[in-house]
Amino acid sequence: MLIRRFKITIARNEWGDCQIGESPETADQSKPTMPPCSAKHQQRAPGAGPGWDTLRASLRFERDPLAQLRHHARRADMFPARSLVAGRLRVIASRELAREILHAPLEQYAAGAANSRILPLLPENTLLTLDGPPHLRRRRELSPLLGHGRLQATVGTIDSIVSQELDTWSPELPFPVLPRLRRLTLRIATAVIIGEIDGAEFGLLERGLDAALKPYGMLSGSSALRMLGPASPQAASARGRERFAAHLARLAADRVPPISSDELLALLLAGQDTTATAIAWALLELARDPLSVRAMLDQSGQLDEAWLDAVVHETLRLHPPLIDIVRQPREPVELGGEVVPPGALLMICPALVGHARIQNPQRFDPARMLGRRPDPDGWIPFGGGARRCLGAPLALTELKVVLRQVLQRFVIKPARPALEQARLRGTAVVPVHGGELVLTRRARSR
Repeated sequence: MLIRRFKITIARNEWGDCQIGESPETADQSKPTMPPCSAKHQQRAPGAGPGWDTLRASLRFERDPLAQLRHHARRADMFPARSLVAGRLRVIASRELAREILHAPLEQYAAGAANSRILPLLPENTLLTLDGPPHLRRRRELSPLLGHGRLQATVGTIDSIVSQELDTWSPELPFPVLPRLRRLTLRIATAVIIGEIDGAEFGLLERGLDAALKPYGMLSGSSALRMLGPASPQAASARGRERFAAHLARLAADRVPPISSDELLALLLAGQDTTATAIAWALLELARDPLSVRAMLDQSGQLDEAWLDAVVHETLRLHPPLIDIVRQPREPVELGGEVVPPGALLMICPALVGHARIQNPQRFDPARMLGRRPDPDGWIPFGGGARRCLGAPLALTELKVVLRQVLQRFVIKPARPALEQARLRGTAVVPVHGGELVLTRRARSR
């Protein structure tokens, strides 16, 4: 899973896009309005140019993205939007359209090209940016690094890493778990892909990732900025990747898998932040749901694996870490009664799709997932079809190992009276206060 650093504005302006930020009830009716996006996708938000109103809408969206998207999804299965990095796009809110796109023949949509547009700092020629036969070949090459066989061989290592991390958690005082979980999931991804490494070598990788992820590099999709030469975002991104490769080269030769430094960079990015975000949301929800915790744990402290699976699946339905799965058609395609031109950016929102056809969809209710597999059309935290996330088995394993150990060690309570609001960190939907919890050590069963 991958955090993509970009912002979205949903606006109706002179381009005809639909703007998120002001509801029909709060809109200033004195402002002029533009014609609707289309008769089918008409919205009542006020007109706004690409200036302050659009910026204001973008800030509102970042503060409360899902509420804004749900507001528009009530009126349309697909609606226009604008990304400050990638430009115009269409948001997909229905499970039917999502399935049609995700399970279409591979030659119909390009995913790698779409990923490059929303995350310009992604290295070229990696699993996330390739399309067609080159993508399939790379996927086969990388499968042994992240497949079930590799996980079976490293599950003991994962368990040990989690135990070491939890030994450092301080009970009784409120603290945000998300920053600690980010470092933990990076350690786990590193151990699975490279092998467990010591503190000094792990520090090298951390510094290399930091160097490769400077926010300025997000502007490298703008060809106009190339004129800045060495000061351009394109040059900054290249320097970041070179620094990561240099840090990687300082590791012992037998530690590095036979893949390029750019591919390793992409894999480590994909295996870190979003998994940490999912774990943080699961802990926040369980802290407010002691009945589910009691159903999971017996008197001896053992976890019911069926309940653990249900908690993981319900967390990923309600809080899929990424706000988007992107595609662009190679040829004109009809979606929802409209003809979408080739190259148009389509953003499937897993949270909107996961809420469709669910009773009380915003309620955390693991029992609805108990004893059954999630519906593949409505549960898409890892995407779907031939490009489903290659790291999904690792992410699910991490969720289960961390939740099992946390619940067996600690009683978890919320640090705040209300569930933390979701906000954007790039395109990851994170708890605004970092997942603040209060932990109390469980008494050992005799």
